[in-house]
Amino acid sequence: MACAAPRTASRTHVCDYDVEEHHLCAMVYGVLSEEHFDKHFADDAISKMWYEDADGTKHMAPFFSDDEIREAFDKHQDDISDYTIYDLAVTMNMLRSDHHLLLERFSKDDDEMKEMVVLMAIEYLQDPDCLHPTSKIWHTING
Repeated sequence: MACAAPRTASRTHVCDYDVEEHHLCAMVYGVLSEEHFDKHFADDAISKMWYEDADGTKHMAPFFSDDEIREAFDKHQDDISDYTIYDLAVTMNMLRSDHHLLLERFSKDDDEMKEMVVLMAIEYLQDPDCLHPTSKIWHTING
């Protein structure tokens, strides 16, 4: 197994892994990163998200561009100061895939749907009564 721990403040690392090794890398990285996503682990988590529409078409994440995530993070950074931009990216994509029927039914267009997801993500991350109020999304995805 090759899993280098974060070497710098930017938390760069390399993992060649199978599923068990990846889980071990995620556990070690979670401890070292104080249970927040970096780009590598966020991209990996997001790549596994999907939903199936009524026609049976499978829609794969990512559902939001890097620019859309950055815009949402910049706008709400003070509201979710305990979280990273990558935590927000994972949360937004998870909520989009998990609540696609609700979002599609109650939004007029893609812009309104994106705003709904952003608001849902901010509320999700601000949840004070969860077991891990400053690392909720890390624990949701990595157990």
